[in-house]
Amino acid sequence: SVIDFFILRARKVRQYYPMKLNLENLIQKRRWAVIATCIAISSFFIGFVFDRHLTENDGFLSIFRRNFDYCDRSWHDVNEEYSTAHDAALKKIDVHEIDKVFKYLVEKPHLGGSIRNNELGDYMADKWESYGMKVYKKTYQVLLSVPKKPAVLQLFHLNGSVDYEPEMIEHAFYKEENHTDRVPPFHAFSAAGDVMAELMHVNYGNQKDYEDIFERNLDVQGKIVMAKLDKNWRGEKVRLAELYGAVGVLFYTDPRDGGRNPGTKGYPDDWALPEHAMRRGGLLNLKGDPLTPGWPSTEGMFRMNESSIEGLPQIPVQPISDHIAKELLSKFKGVEAPNHWHTSFTDITNRIQSHRVVRLQVNTENVFKNITNVFGVLEGDTESDRLVIMGNHRDAWVYGAGDPSSGTACMMEVSRVLGQITNDVPGWAPRRTIIFASWDAEEYGLAGSWEWLEEYATMMQANTVVYLNVDIGVSGNHSIRAHATPSLSKSLFESAKQLKDPENDDTTKNTGVKFSNLYERWNAKLPSDDFPNEPLVSMLTSGSDYSGFYMFYGIPAVDIRYEFDRTASENEAFDNYPAYHTIYDNENYVKKFLDPDMKYHKTVAEMLLLQLLKFSDDLLLPFDLSRYALKIKTDWDIFKREFVEILTNNTVSIDHLDFTIEQLLNTTLMFHHEAKKLSKQDLNQVRRYNDQLMWFERSFVVPEGLKKDPAMRHSIFNSGSRSLFSRNTFPSLSRTLYNIFIEKTDAWDDLRKEISILDNRLQNAILVLSEYGF
Repeated sequence: SVIDFFILRARKVRQYYPMKLNLENLIQKRRWAVIATCIAISSFFIGFVFDRHLTENDGFLSIFRRNFDYCDRSWHDVNEEYSTAHDAALKKIDVHEIDKVFKYLVEKPHLGGSIRNNELGDYMADKWESYGMKVYKKTYQVLLSVPKKPAVLQLFHLNGSVDYEPEMIEHAFYKEENHTDRVPPFHAFSAAGDVMAELMHVNYGNQKDYEDIFERNLDVQGKIVMAKLDKNWRGEKVRLAELYGAVGVLFYTDPRDGGRNPGTKGYPDDWALPEHAMRRGGLLNLKGDPLTPGWPSTEGMFRMNESSIEGLPQIPVQPISDHIAKELLSKFKGVEAPNHWHTSFTDITNRIQSHRVVRLQVNTENVFKNITNVFGVLEGDTESDRLVIMGNHRDAWVYGAGDPSSGTACMMEVSRVLGQITNDVPGWAPRRTIIFASWDAEEYGLAGSWEWLEEYATMMQANTVVYLNVDIGVSGNHSIRAHATPSLSKSLFESAKQLKDPENDDTTKNTGVKFSNLYERWNAKLPSDDFPNEPLVSMLTSGSDYSGFYMFYGIPAVDIRYEFDRTASENEAFDNYPAYHTIYDNENYVKKFLDPDMKYHKTVAEMLLLQLLKFSDDLLLPFDLSRYALKIKTDWDIFKREFVEILTNNTVSIDHLDFTIEQLLNTTLMFHHEAKKLSKQDLNQVRRYNDQLMWFERSFVVPEGLKKDPAMRHSIFNSGSRSLFSRNTFPSLSRTLYNIFIEKTDAWDDLRKEISILDNRLQNAILVLSEYGF
């Protein structure tokens, strides 16, 4: 063949002309040597010129220099570049920009899933795109609840005629409060219904209140109950009402709980809740879309039937004003209430029974609606797979000036500033990826954030460094405050020390006291009971979008706001600023009573910015695990003081758990001590150290849920309404003790099991910090 011919010919050439071939090979080798030398000289020259250009133009392509020359530069040099960008960013926070965004957000009502709320999402998307960010949207179809028309309430005479029928709407004081898009007051996910029954008053509607009723040989079976809001979550109050046989619930806010003193009218004269206000709120005893519990409500996913869902109320529930409540209570003729059932209505006798029938018609309906989350992404240039997320919900019950738009305005200002320094500070980009998130339908059981977390669960748990939440950005002018995982305390304190006190540039108004920075004000106004000479950092509860990140997936989180002075009122039920969840939570209220100059908004934005930059840019993540372990030990010591005698008397041992908690504290102290020896030039060491910091919190998560409750997974901190412990710590232990002593169940073995599960979770955290995990 032709191929065989050429092979044979080649062999003959090698056989008869060996010297000629060797000479040609030598020439070929020398030719390649010359070419290689030329390439080397050219490469050196090009590199020299390029390096000169980088030196003369310090910022140009410095992000690439950070990646490729990292090992030849000290971390101090790289950190200096970050500091320059951070200082520049802090100077760019602008109250006028915050105010502009705030005014647009609160212009019209924007209920979750509404057209206006989608318009606000588009507005934020356009802003983020103009700041140079990548923008993403994610839509879910979920079950929401809306009123078709206002509720009906009638009080009847004993002869059956109507005695009293109030108008079930809030009275507008200004034309701006009377927008046609506002929906009438309602409680989301209340059952629709039309019921007639005797009316009873149950104080706050908590377990202790029902015990007071039962002690008087009364019950609420077949009754409509009237309960005050506050002191517990409204959904738990409805659960108890259903449990004891009530057929309907009326919620109202006691004037004292709304900040109103006797003889005053409240808003618009002062910040207190006016007598015709009706506070809305959700009732869902679940998180996310109730039809897809545990999986996302995306296309093709199975939806459960409403009738099979536990957690949806089965009775009608309606908010009323304290004016209506007083009118109803004035008609009561039955058994008097206990003396400790305090009331602001001092001119009428406080009673439990009315012996009067009321009719309650609630016209809510559960409907499928699309909700849309919006994201602005600033990609990291070094650890782009690591995510630092800042978020807030967009939806509001009506205008939502304080909740949530004060927080959204602050978040948007942080994103604007980061967009600017990306352009204005040559070469700066975040080390880790920053995501700004605008959640839809938070007021409906955290639907937007929860569905997103269910869809991206594995990625979020593996890659999210921290979640920064800003819901109600400003609720008063007393002090900054933070609810956070304990490991964030040190970072928060450092940021507060960098910022000025917003009161007249370091001067506290109405006093002669001066604070040199925000930290000093915080420490003076909200001191910690547990840690002397430090400000209070409260534990996270379950009332906002951080809940899924923190309590479900063990992702460290913080919620920041500037708030009112809670000590100014003797009323412990004064949980939130008075206009919360009413039509009076509007621009006029915020500008008149909370933050006329938007300076507290500016401070919140600055605090958020510094936290965001720390976690996105610091080489070593600024978590303090020893503070976390110390907080666990502090709360454990309090738990023992409250329950050790009970546990001992029932042969429940906590000795091993005691030892593990001590071991955890020692391990975290040693871990941070050894970290001082870490080589910041060794990227593998740095990455591993940061991974250990991230996974410490995740160690406390019980995937199947504590006490077989899939919504209660964090074994250390998890707010719960059924608890005997004075703190939000060790939820499975406090819930089991509640089962034993309040619900009268024999659950001592359950308690022993939960102690072992908690012990195991703490041991897992210790192993995360060990050399090889064993």
